[in-house]
Amino acid sequence: MSDSQDVPVLLQFLFGESAGLALGTASERLLRWCRAMDEWLAERQQKYHSRTYRASIDAWRRLLSQCGKPPWEITPEDLREYIDGLKAEGRAPSTIKYNLSMLSVFYSWCDQRQVDPSCGEGFNPVAGIERPKIVKYEQARVLSRAEVKALLETLARDPSLLGQRDHAFFLARLRLGVKLKRLQQLQWGQIEQDEDRAWLRWGRGREKTPCPAEVWRAIRTYLEASGRMESIQPQDYIFAPLRDALTQGASGRAADWNAGRYLVRGQIRASLKIYGKLAGIPYEKLILPALRHTAVQLRQQAGDSPEEIQAFLGTKTPLKEIRRYLNWLPAMQREEDRSRDGISPSGEAQLPPIPRRRPNVFASEDSFLHGFYAKQQPAEEVKAMLAENITGLEAEITGLRYLARALLERQNQTEADVELALLYNAYTLASDRLREMIKAEEQLLTTSDEDQWAEEVLTMLDKVELASGGEAISEQVRQQALGSDPQLDAATRRLTEEIASTRLVLRRAFSLALDAQSVRAQVRYSDIYGHSCIRLVRLLKAESNAQGRLTDYLIEARDMAIAEVCAEFGLDIPS
Repeated sequence: MSDSQDVPVLLQFLFGESAGLALGTASERLLRWCRAMDEWLAERQQKYHSRTYRASIDAWRRLLSQCGKPPWEITPEDLREYIDGLKAEGRAPSTIKYNLSMLSVFYSWCDQRQVDPSCGEGFNPVAGIERPKIVKYEQARVLSRAEVKALLETLARDPSLLGQRDHAFFLARLRLGVKLKRLQQLQWGQIEQDEDRAWLRWGRGREKTPCPAEVWRAIRTYLEASGRMESIQPQDYIFAPLRDALTQGASGRAADWNAGRYLVRGQIRASLKIYGKLAGIPYEKLILPALRHTAVQLRQQAGDSPEEIQAFLGTKTPLKEIRRYLNWLPAMQREEDRSRDGISPSGEAQLPPIPRRRPNVFASEDSFLHGFYAKQQPAEEVKAMLAENITGLEAEITGLRYLARALLERQNQTEADVELALLYNAYTLASDRLREMIKAEEQLLTTSDEDQWAEEVLTMLDKVELASGGEAISEQVRQQALGSDPQLDAATRRLTEEIASTRLVLRRAFSLALDAQSVRAQVRYSDIYGHSCIRLVRLLKAESNAQGRLTDYLIEARDMAIAEVCAEFGLDIPS
């Protein structure tokens, strides 16, 4: 929940990084609510599933950070704004209702223990709020037969190894009713086979189930093409990710794949959107649950009974619930209606292009989501930043100084205690980060001088070799020093891109901090700028490690040469 276990969670939700300062001036009433929330969360952590515990935290964090009020001051209007915010994010009615229940449970818990008698008996502002009505599976999505055909054909047309892997996975997802996680974690040892057929065993003690022939062919094709079939082990995951996500693609070697890991939901979701978009499937249908719902509807249309579908899903859910599920599930779209969406029922529409399955280090969306992740910055702007070939930290240090002064100026214009606490804390953070930046700049400058010496040595070696009729040897020496580790090369490329992207984030965060109208916004963007500065320092230090290896190699080679000369002539080795 927090880096500091001494600061109550409630204060962290209300004041963020300034919670430590707020603790010293908190009233006794606020401290009572703080103790109550800490005890309530500790109790939920002990008694309930981790998802319930996290949901309790998330619900209260969002409400308190949004309204900025302690629990006893929260009004129905605040809660309606809270609900509107969740709706604006596209949260499902069931999610909104669940979040409200997390809020209500805490109020009831406090009322039972009389945490704050001044609120009155039965105090619970959530109790009178109308909850969203939930129609089960109202938001469920089901692909039509034409969409299923278009998706599988698009996948099958991609000859890349990633395309073959994803084709096998999505085909299995549409033909097998197991839970997604079981399919993700399918291992080679769970497959029993003979010459023509294969069976799958989804867990110890479970009966084996036949693997559809087309799924088994797709899995074998992918494993053989990827070079994994000959050396695959029982504990290896079938649907494994690439070992190095920055490579241009696998080359058919088993070593390219990290068989000890399985594809996570984010990777599967991204692939579904890539191929689904090319197949012309509406965006709202490109979600993972839609594939299982579609698999069920395909079986129901084929004439399977509820009992057979229960067995297909491999679930212990009572048959009564299975029947309800089948009744609530949306029907598959009629085939003739798909022609309006650009896909004819015959599937003879113009073939979509094959996707480029090289990794996208930077997303194309022009957004600053989830803490300004560097990898989400626009690719063209990152390329432009790379072209500027910026070095050092001078620009970032100047920007941090400017923002620190802006925070001081804002303090003179603010009277609210809470806002002043936020500004004080933000300024001290900026000052501390500025100190770290200046120290790091000195270290990087020292490293730069050593690296320049190494480059001068290589230049001199090339001149000597060329003068004697030989060939330049600098690249050979560089390779000997750095090695030929492909993972190291990929990491170095990634660092260069991340450094440029982080500089782009810094520029944009700087502008947002200067344009911020509210204190909270100015503090937030200033904090993002300062935090990104520290990340940039770490990236620059990591980038210099490879050059440092070259310098160390040349220094060692020089010292060895001096030692050999001294030994040959009987001289003392200079210290």
